[in-house]
Amino acid sequence: MIEKAKLKDLENNSYFFVRDFSNANWHENINDKFDLIISGFSIHHIDNEQKKRLYKDIYKLLKPKGIFLNLEHVSSPSKGLEELFNDLFLDGMMDTFAIDDQTRNCYTSLIPYFGRDKVLPESIIESKFKELLFNIFAHPENKHILAYIMRIVDRYQTPIWEIMEANYMYDLKIQDFANISNRSISSFKRDFMEYYKVSPAKWITERRLKLAKSLLETTRKSISEVVFDSGFNNASHFSKVFKERFHASPSEAQKI
Repeated sequence: MIEKAKLKDLENNSYFFVRDFSNANWHENINDKFDLIISGFSIHHIDNEQKKRLYKDIYKLLKPKGIFLNLEHVSSPSKGLEELFNDLFLDGMMDTFAIDDQTRNCYTSLIPYFGRDKVLPESIIESKFKELLFNIFAHPENKHILAYIMRIVDRYQTPIWEIMEANYMYDLKIQDFANISNRSISSFKRDFMEYYKVSPAKWITERRLKLAKSLLETTRKSISEVVFDSGFNNASHFSKVFKERFHASPSEAQKI
């Protein structure tokens, strides 16, 4: 991989170092700084402390506005996703993409975050990466990148449990849950039953009731607020099913 990267038209103006990142002393005897460092090493296999040391060492060897490319691929959780990666990433994403000053500045603003000893909240890093991706996708010459992402979205199915745990408290119909999970209604019901061993309607009602009970007992929210926050859209129906399930009315549960 490294040898192929030594393009002929760069050889007269560039020089290359090849090092083994699995060796803790890989950076010794290197006194230069680099415009580009490329890794094909499976960084995800090493522990967190080793990752931190490796990233710090790489950061110290980069010139201002230098770039680190990590070209590894974390093993996919299924054969289907592995094939999808090979099909879409290897054949499509290796294309170049256009950048402008806004994208370059956004990338440059990310670099200092990886040279600090203090661990920053993941939300900050996530926000910066989202900003970078937005700038890349927004560039008119990067439509192929956005098309690639949409192909993944169209073909990838989020696990049922992830969809349900994140959305059961909203007033959504079964068809809505199916749409969110990128499944037909029949596929959604089949996958749901396979995972939860109960129908979607029964599971949703039970989870909403448990949430409502928790809100009534631990917050100062009114019953109408609890009805809304737990995904019910009818106070009378809520009171009826709540009493059937817990043998107490919502107002009684509030006083316990």
